[in-house]
Amino acid sequence: MFASLGRWCFRNRRSVLLLWALLLVFLFVLARNWPGETSGNPESPSSESNSGFEVLEQYFGGVGSGLSGTVVFEAEQGVADTEVEAAIGDYLAEVAEIDGVAAVVSPYSSQGAAQVAQQGPLAGLLAYATVDLDPDVRENQASEIGAELAESVPELDGLNVEIGGASLAEFEPPESELIGLAFAVVVLILAFGSVLAMGLPIGTAIAG
Repeated sequence: MFASLGRWCFRNRRSVLLLWALLLVFLFVLARNWPGETSGNPESPSSESNSGFEVLEQYFGGVGSGLSGTVVFEAEQGVADTEVEAAIGDYLAEVAEIDGVAAVVSPYSSQGAAQVAQQGPLAGLLAYATVDLDPDVRENQASEIGAELAESVPELDGLNVEIGGASLAEFEPPESELIGLAFAVVVLILAFGSVLAMGLPIGTAIAG
C-alpha cells in the first residue's frame, strides 16, 4: 500500500506539492481565524506562577517578579561624595517613575547597603542599584526602558554610569536564529524545487 502510494506521489509530485501548499495555506488561515485567543501570560488565573507573583507582591512589594537590571556607577571621588549621592539619588528617583519599573533599590538605602564595593582597588568607588520591572514587561519593552535609562544618566565630573543586565540591553534577534533561518530557506528550496513553495512554510513560521 505504502509502496504504491510512494510511486503515485513520485509520478505526480507536482500535484502532491500543490496539495501540501494548499494544506499549509488552509491551516494558516484556520489558525489565524480560530475562535478564542491563546495566551502566554504567566499571570493567568489559578496558575502557580500567578500565585508566586501574588506572594512577591504581597510580601516583597513585587520585587523579583519580573525582569531586572542594574545601574552601575563608578565615582573617582567616591560614591559617598555628597554631589555623587545627590546626582545618583535624583537619577534613581526618576528611574522609579518610569512606566514598567516596579522597584529600585539604591545603594544609599539600608536595603542596598551591600551594593557598594567593600574590597579591592574599587572599594568605595563602585556601586550599583537594582531595577526590577513589572511582571508584564516583555523583553522588547525592557530594552526600551534600558534605552531610556541610558539617555538620562547624570553628568558629573569623575562619575561614570552604565546600565547593566541583559534585560535592559538593546534587544536584537539572536544570530543563531538568523543562521538557522538561512539554512531552512536553502534546504526547502532544494527539497521543493521552488522559491514559492519554500516561502509558504517560512512565511507561516515567521508570522507565528
